[in-house]
Formats: sequence, C-alpha cells, structure tokens
Amino acid sequence: MPCLEIWPLKPCGGNGHCVTGENGTEDFCECDEGWGHSLEVNFFTDEDSIDSSVCNFNQQVIKSLYITVIILAVCSSLLQLSVLDNRKRFKRQMPFLTFSAMIIGGSIYRILNPETALLAVDLLFSFVVAVATSLPPVQSYILVTKYLNYMSKKVLSTERYHGFAEKATKAYFAITLLSAVSLQWLWIVTVVDVERRNKLVFLRVMLGINALRLVYQIAFISIALTALIRDMQGLLDAHSDTNEFVKVQNPTFLDYIQRKIPSTKAMRNRLVVVSMVDLNIFFWGIPFDIWVLAWTYTLPSLLLLTYFYSLTVIVSKIANEHILRNVKQQNQKDTASIVPVSSKEAVQPDDLDVTATVSI
Repeated sequence: MPCLEIWPLKPCGGNGHCVTGENGTEDFCECDEGWGHSLEVNFFTDEDSIDSSVCNFNQQVIKSLYITVIILAVCSSLLQLSVLDNRKRFKRQMPFLTFSAMIIGGSIYRILNPETALLAVDLLFSFVVAVATSLPPVQSYILVTKYLNYMSKKVLSTERYHGFAEKATKAYFAITLLSAVSLQWLWIVTVVDVERRNKLVFLRVMLGINALRLVYQIAFISIALTALIRDMQGLLDAHSDTNEFVKVQNPTFLDYIQRKIPSTKAMRNRLVVVSMVDLNIFFWGIPFDIWVLAWTYTLPSLLLLTYFYSLTVIVSKIANEHILRNVKQQNQKDTASIVPVSSKEAVQPDDLDVTATVSI
C-alpha cells in the first residue's frame, strides 16, 4: 500500500520520508533517527502494513513523559494523604487516590514494556488507563454537586430553583456515567474482532461523549461557584453592615469569608480553564485524524495536566489549613453567634476541595 498521508502532514509525517518500492514491493516509510512506527491508537493502517505508516513514535520522549507522570503522581498522592486527617475526608478522596495508584502502576508497566504496552493495543495497559481515567469525572461529579446542594438550600430556596437543581444534577450524573462507560472502549477494542476503520468510528463516538460532558461540566461549575461566591459575599455584606454583634464576636469567621471569596473565584476560573483545555483535547480528535494519532502523547500530557492542577490545589489547601483550623475553634466557642449558615457547613475544609475535577 502507498505511504500513509495524514492531513496536513506529508506522506510518512514530518519525521520520515516515503521510499518507493521496487520489483513489486510496497512503498514504505523510512523514519529519521529516534523515530519509528506504532499501532498505538493507529486505526489508519493494518498491522502487516505498519511500515507504511507515519513516523510519529519517539520512545525516548514517551518514556520521559511517563517518568514525569510517576514523579508528579507520587508527590501529589503523598501531599494529599498528609492533609487527610479523618475518615470522612479520606473516603471523599478515595477515587483520586485509586486513580493515582492505577496511573502509577500503568506508567511503570508502560516503561517496562515499551514495545507492547500500547494504548488500544495491549489489554492490560488499556484496561488500567480506561478504568483509571473514568474515576476523575466521577470525583468531579461528587464534589461539584455538593456545591449545588449547598446553594439550593442557602442561596435560592425557591421551588423553581429546587426543580432546576434536581434536573441539573440528574443530567450531570447521566453524562458522567455515560462518559465513564464510553472510556471502557479503550480496552474493549483490544479484544473484539472489528476492522480498524470501524474501531476509529467508535473512538470518535467516545471523544464526542467526553467533549459533551466537558461542555456541561464547564457550565455546571461556572453556575455553581458563581452562586457560592454571591452567597459568601452576601453573608459578608450582611454581617459587616447590619450585625455588629456577629462582627465583634466572630471576627475569624468573617475573615475566613473575606479571604475565601478571591480564592474561590480563582478556583472557578482555574477549573473552567482546565476543563476547556480538556475539551479541546477531546473535541479536535473528532474531525482530524492527526489529532487521533497524537493521543500517544496526549494521554501522558493530560495526566501531567491533571497532577499539575492537583498539586496547586493541595498546596493551596495546606496553606489555608491554619486559617480553617482557627475558624473551627472559634465557631465551637461562639455558640451564641447569629450566623445564617451553620458553622459546620461554613468552615468545612473540603467544600472547595476539588482536587480531581480535571477530566481525562
């Protein structure tokens, strides 16, 4: 068969050139030094014609990416464990910790088996990736819906808003579940006997489902955190303007609210930006073949993005831990404080802990 050409690249890609076959032999791609062919997420050529595929596989680059993933995953997990001081918080972070354990194991397996541990080719590696990457969307759903429950009680307590909250949460759960199921295609494709071109169709369906989930997630997070910010600002304005007793008796609580509003705004913006990056990664694989082939590098890069974000949240959380501890102690003493929300809800340290909302 002729040398594979993926728009907008030339035949064989940018790291090789096409050699015309002689005496009835097929054309093949001669790759530059350090580059080679791979069947990883490559549904554009058959295994027996792999020599005519694009030269997009650089083992050293891929190895470096997965080593970095392991380092960041270990650091992030250790920092996360350092702030989990009770069973409730540990249970809440179990999806993220399980995700990290699977990613570390899968990355080690990939490094030790560089030629065979390929996504959508090797059953074990693909299964670990598929199951692990279905956990962050679930973690995101669990954490973000807590905001909606909080706001439905404290911000807009009308029947109309309760109806919206219930429908929005159900829709978010449905699209999250569908996304998690669709990701299992990554390992199912290794055991079913289907033409490679047909497998490409299923891949694009998976990408589309996850792109749809991210669109919904962006809207959901924007609405939820904006309403929470408005609620916190309302509490601060009410206390500072009309209730001198609360202002004097519970200054630490007011200080916490005042400090948390800008950090919540920053978190909302960060979540939206990261989700938009994820959205582009999934969406552009639908119309462009080159974006599909890039998933060899997209997967570890996406994992790096996850852990970079996770580390920023955890470090910020550790920095605020002292303030949160003081607020708890103050609220335990102020039993006569007149506060519109309970002190337990107001200072819950995990209310804004969305460590694993980055979706894969």
